[in-house]
Parts: sequence; structure tokens; C-alpha cells
Amino acid sequence: MKRLISLLARRRWFGLPRALSLALVVVLTGALVMYWPVLFPSARVRAVVEGLRTGSVYVEPGAPGVVDPDRARKVVGDRPIVVAILNEEPLPASGHINGPDYEFCEDVARLVSTSLVAVFAVDEHGVYESSYCDGAAFPGQGDWGFYVDVVSTAQTAWTYRATPQDRTPEIEEFALAFDVLAAERFPAGIPRRGSVPDQLAWWQGVLAVIGMVAATVALFLSLRLLGGALRRRGTQRAALTHRRAAASARLSRLADHVLHTERPTDLAEAGRLADAARSYVRLVGRHDDAHDPAELDVVELELAELERELGLAERS
Repeated sequence: MKRLISLLARRRWFGLPRALSLALVVVLTGALVMYWPVLFPSARVRAVVEGLRTGSVYVEPGAPGVVDPDRARKVVGDRPIVVAILNEEPLPASGHINGPDYEFCEDVARLVSTSLVAVFAVDEHGVYESSYCDGAAFPGQGDWGFYVDVVSTAQTAWTYRATPQDRTPEIEEFALAFDVLAAERFPAGIPRRGSVPDQLAWWQGVLAVIGMVAATVALFLSLRLLGGALRRRGTQRAALTHRRAAASARLSRLADHVLHTERPTDLAEAGRLADAARSYVRLVGRHDDAHDPAELDVVELELAELERELGLAERS
């Protein structure tokens, strides 16, 4: 515990500023959580993805006969739709809001990113159900994207056709809804199913993690530079304020000298005092208008010269 407290109290962790180290820990943790299914898919997900290389439908050994795979392949054709028919082995427990079957669907969709995915599996209640999701590279991808419209349209129809013993009508209605909605959504051309990459796209996850780390470092450096610039600006502003106050005090001493000097004894003395008064008035105006160091430099030089003329240089 003492070592942990000592580490947390250090200004630098592992040779890096503490703030940057904390940011990198948060980013790396988030990246691993986000890309873990891509970098390290489960054996079951990998088997599904490998099986989809040769066709649009994967059937896990021992799958119940509630979906006709041959009919599903014929219905799907070359549409960007893939179907995974799992057996009745329960999926690992999940904290996903829609249950482990939907999470499994998303894990497959991350690796078959250009397709809409349908998964038939046992849900969190032990019921053999279907889940639908879309790949990250599918047009209109998103929580309320194109696939949601397809599912809601198809579900209205398959409710009257599909039964617990025959779920094949779900695929049929899903394909029909896709055709209708895709014609409206993609007037330039309806998407078709692409091939599954020969290598699972783990490198994309690695590159994404590297990009997130690089972005974090860049943001930290930018904020640090901005903070340094703001601190320097504040220091310069404080220094300028101090210089203006000092110059104002010197002008006050000059005013006191000019106003309370003894009566001049001759015309030359009177002229000198008049010139000093004019210079003082001019300096006051320049001092009021001096808003940057360069302008204040000029005021201070003229002020020093006037102080010398009036014999006040030593007292200033």
C-alpha cells in the first residue's frame, strides 16, 4: 500500500508526466475493452466467421432443425446478409443490455463488417431466439441505422409465419424487407455481400489502439503547449501591469516636482520648466496609450530622460 501511495504521489510515472500516464492507462483500458473481441475473438465466434468464408449460412454442429440452412442460403443469395445457426449450448454470461446472444451477434459483425448478421442462439432466458445486427462497415451502420428498419419491417410479417419449430420465415421476410428498403435507401446501387478477409482483421484493432494512444499523446502535448502559452501570457501581462504601475508612480513624482518647484529666477529657467511641463503632459498621454511592452519601453526611456533633465534620476 505504501508503495502504491508513493507511486501515485510521484510527478512522473515510468518516465512520463503523471497526467499523461493516467490518460494512457484510461485510453489503453478502453481500447482493450472495445477491441478485445476483434483482437481475441472466442473460439465460437472464430468458427462462425471461418464458416462464413464459403457461404452465407453457418450451421454449428448440433444446431436444432428450426432453421432450414439450404432454404436460408437460397433466400439470402448474394445479399449482404449472413446467418449463424448455433446449437443450444448456452452462451457465456454477458452484461450486454440485450443479452449474450446479441453480444455474440455484434462480435461476429465486427469481423464480418460489411454485412447484416442474423444469429440464432439460446438467449439469457434459455429460449432459442434470433438476434440481428450490422457490421461497422455496412452503409448506414448505427444503433438506429438501416438494419433496424429492416428488422422492424420484417418482424411485422414473420410474426404471422414463424413458429418456435420453424424460424426459416424470419430469414425469408428479412431478405424481402431488405430488398424493399435497400431500393429506397441505396438508389445508386444495392450493396452485395463481400468476401470475408483471409486474415481476421486483428491488425485493424492494433492500428486503432495505436491511433488512440497517438491521439492521446498529441492532445496532451497540445494542452501542455496551450497551458504554457497561457501561463507565459499571464506572466507577461502581470509584468506589464507592474511596469505601468511603476511608471505611473514616477509620473506622479514628476507632477509633484513640476507643480511645486520654486518660482524661476530668469526666463531660461522659466522656459525649461515650461518644456518639462509639456513633456510631462505628453508622457501622461503616451503612458495611458501604452498597452504592450514595446510602447511602454518608449515611455520609460522618455521618462528617464525627463527625470535626468529635472535632476530626479537618482531619486527615481
